[in-house]
Amino acid sequence: MPIVADGARNHPAAGGRAYPGVMPGKDMDRVRARSALQTVKEQPVIAAIAALPVVAVFGVVWWLLGFFPALLLLLVVGGVVVWKGKLIG
Repeated sequence: MPIVADGARNHPAAGGRAYPGVMPGKDMDRVRARSALQTVKEQPVIAAIAALPVVAVFGVVWWLLGFFPALLLLLVVGGVVVWKGKLIG
């Protein structure tokens, strides 16, 4: 085995794990959730700008079809986003 720095051996690109002994999925999800919550606390304008398209679509669907179809669409799209883990792509 070639001599490498400890950080290089554990780097994910080198086939190692960045944090040995830690399950990669669960711990990183907690870190991402905490950092997202901290961002919302520190910069609520960023969260408002990110939520604006959802609110606008909800408002237009509510105006055109009524509250319950808009709520149903919001819940279905929200469920798909949670289930798939991403909005686009």
